[in-house]
Amino acid sequence: MTDDPLDRASGLTVIEGGGGKARAAPGNTGDATAEVSAPKGATGRPGRPKPPRGGAPKGQRKPAAPAAPSGGVLTEDAVALLFTAAHGQSARYDHELGTWAIWDAEARRWRWDKRQTAAHWCRELAREASDGEAPKVLERVRRRSFLSGVEAMCRADPTHAVTHEVWDPDDMLLGCPGVTVDLRSGRHQAPRPEDMLTRLAAVAPDPTLPIPIWREFLRRATGEDDALERFLQVFAGYSLTGSVKEHQMVFFHGGGGNGKSLLLNTLVGILGEYAQTASMDTFAASSFERHSTDLAAMRGARVVAVSEVAQGVGWNQQRLTQMTGGDKVRARFMRQDEFEYHPKFKLWVVGNHKPELGNVNEAMRRRMNIIPFTHKPDRPDPDLFERLRPEWPGILHWMILGCLEWQSEGLSRPQVIAAETDEYFGEQDTFGQWISECCRVDSRDPHCWDVALELFQSWKTFAEARNAAPGSSKAFAELLKAKGFGADLARVQGKVTRIWRGVMLHRLGLEGQ
Repeated sequence: MTDDPLDRASGLTVIEGGGGKARAAPGNTGDATAEVSAPKGATGRPGRPKPPRGGAPKGQRKPAAPAAPSGGVLTEDAVALLFTAAHGQSARYDHELGTWAIWDAEARRWRWDKRQTAAHWCRELAREASDGEAPKVLERVRRRSFLSGVEAMCRADPTHAVTHEVWDPDDMLLGCPGVTVDLRSGRHQAPRPEDMLTRLAAVAPDPTLPIPIWREFLRRATGEDDALERFLQVFAGYSLTGSVKEHQMVFFHGGGGNGKSLLLNTLVGILGEYAQTASMDTFAASSFERHSTDLAAMRGARVVAVSEVAQGVGWNQQRLTQMTGGDKVRARFMRQDEFEYHPKFKLWVVGNHKPELGNVNEAMRRRMNIIPFTHKPDRPDPDLFERLRPEWPGILHWMILGCLEWQSEGLSRPQVIAAETDEYFGEQDTFGQWISECCRVDSRDPHCWDVALELFQSWKTFAEARNAAPGSSKAFAELLKAKGFGADLARVQGKVTRIWRGVMLHRLGLEGQ
């Protein structure tokens, strides 16, 4: 493996006050986590510091915090302004998700408000502002309807109002407990509210921690294949980011007890909130459309892990191509409005059985990496996962080094993966099997042609009988073009009909499909 570039870091970026100017820490030549005080306003202290994303529009000055009225009428608006004065930098309301996010000054990260903290703050401010008022005022101010009105006004305030695009916007920042890692350089910086990070890895990286158990596990699991081990490190590093520019996924294949699930579970454990598990049903071919809540749960994840692939399952190739390519996805949570997002995750799949392909095309070939795990240990260690846990900070640093190598060298597929992947696609060419079994092919025979609709119906029946997704008629036409067949128009039974030349069905074979 290459020398550790992070051990030669020449300075640590320190961010002052959560939003001040950056400066180099004098004399600091190592990798360390910079401590930083919580920004004003993050703990409820009144003030008007510059808010992070979602704040007041540029050039617009917010009114000064109102004093509690003396003898006047205390309104929802007055209490809402008190809320913004006190929590303008530490509270955001996401109008697409329908929830508040609160800056946790102690943990130094944004948290979704699952305990109605914002509502509690409204109640506290209303009580303080109405202290000493007449009983009628107290009765009105402490009603639920009054507090609901206060919170509604806070939600609409430009200081607090945001949509989901503001969260985790930098694909090359990795939130960790107590530190943020800039994956462009591997350097550590203090967590800042303006980075808008809502997710954290389970541990912070430690470049000084040895990882002998992890290295020995990889050596045995890969059969001492250095190129395969390097690919795993680089792909794991790439998976730390929110980039999907490689348009690739990995599928670990092999019998039980060879370490593939342990590898996946360890990396998912380290990634913490950046990882999401999913059922294979989400990516499997099906005759009915699954609810889009499956897709909604994956928004913002950087790794989606799938295990337990059943025998005979086929890929939903359209969905797989869409999601590994970063194309926009439409989804919704249960009983909520639809939204769109660009997937950021890398798909890691583990299984004893290889899912079937409905058709073989270059888009799938580019995306798929079949990784053989065939080396069983002589003496399985049932406690290996727990024995690896203390090495997680060092393993995360190992992944960060892989990320740096990915940025400088790219993602190179080793021979063992290339050979296994080519073999898989050779076995899975269902469309080629349909051509061979159901069709006559002769580009020189002018009588060798068939009606497009009948060809598609034959292919659809053939594919579905083999648990493969046939795709649309448009996709079918692209497959025929790729095979060298030509589309044309001809008069068939008195009607102008679309046909394909060079291919025709074996009519007697249709009943046996």
